[in-house]
Amino acid sequence: MHRDDCACGPSRVPYYSQWESPELVAQFIDGSLRPADDPAWVGFGARTPQEYEFWSTRACGLACLKMILDWRDQPVPQTMRLVERGLAWRAYIRDGDSVAGLIYKPFADWV
Repeated sequence: MHRDDCACGPSRVPYYSQWESPELVAQFIDGSLRPADDPAWVGFGARTPQEYEFWSTRACGLACLKMILDWRDQPVPQTMRLVERGLAWRAYIRDGDSVAGLIYKPFADWV
C-alpha cells in the first residue's frame, strides 16, 4: 500500500495497521476474530497464519515505522522483514513464546 491508496488524515501521513486487514482491527482487538484468520495475512510476509498471529500482535511500533517510511517516500517492507531486522538489532528479543520489545535504544540505533 502506498499513500495514494491509503486512508490519510489531515497530516497526509498514511495509515498502516499492525494487521493486514485494517477493517478487521476492532474484531482482532475484541477477540471476536483471531489474527490467524485474517484473510490478508500473507501480505505481512509471515510463513504461516500462526507466525502472523504471533508477530502481528506485537508489531504496532513497526506499523508506525511503516507510516513514517511511506510518508517520507521510502520503500515500505513487509512487516515480517521489519520484525527480522528488529530481531537482528535486538530491538525485539524472543524467548520461546514471549518477546521483549520494542526496545527503544536498539530500535533507534537501527532506524
